[in-house]
Amino acid sequence: MMTALSMRAAEKNILAVMVDVPFEVMPYLQYPQFSRMALRYEVSNGLETDTVENYFGGRSYVKQFDRSQRLLIAVADGVDFDFHLVGDTVYLLRHYCAPLCSSSVSLYTTLWQKISDIVPPDNMLFPLAELIDGQVVWTEQKEDEQPVIR
Repeated sequence: MMTALSMRAAEKNILAVMVDVPFEVMPYLQYPQFSRMALRYEVSNGLETDTVENYFGGRSYVKQFDRSQRLLIAVADGVDFDFHLVGDTVYLLRHYCAPLCSSSVSLYTTLWQKISDIVPPDNMLFPLAELIDGQVVWTEQKEDEQPVIR
C-alpha cells in the first residue's frame, strides 16, 4: 500500500515534490498559492499566470514552469526562486537583483532534507548560477550588463 508521501515521490514531478516544501526553504508562498499559479501558467502554455500577494506583502508570479523538472517563481521584486528536480535531488537557485544580481544554490532531497550548499568560486563578486545538464554553472555579472536568468 502506497502512502501519500511515497505516491508523491513516485510521481517525480516538481509540483508533487513542492507539496511539502518547508517555510524555511520557501518563506514567500505556500503550496496552494504557487500550485495555482503554476497550473494556470501550464494551461495557458506560458501566456498567463496569477499574481498573488506573498507572505511579506509583495507580489509573486510564475516565470517558467515545466511540470517534470522546473518551477521558476518571481517571489518578490528582484528575487527569483528557481526549483529544479534532477533525479532525487531538488536544486534551488536563488537569484537576488538590486541592481546587480547574485545567486545562491542549495541542494535538497525530495523530502526537503538539506544536502548541501554549492558555493561559487571565491574570485566572483556577483556570481550568477545556472543549471545546465544537471550541473551548476557559475558566471559573473559585470557592472555594465543585464543579467539573464534562463
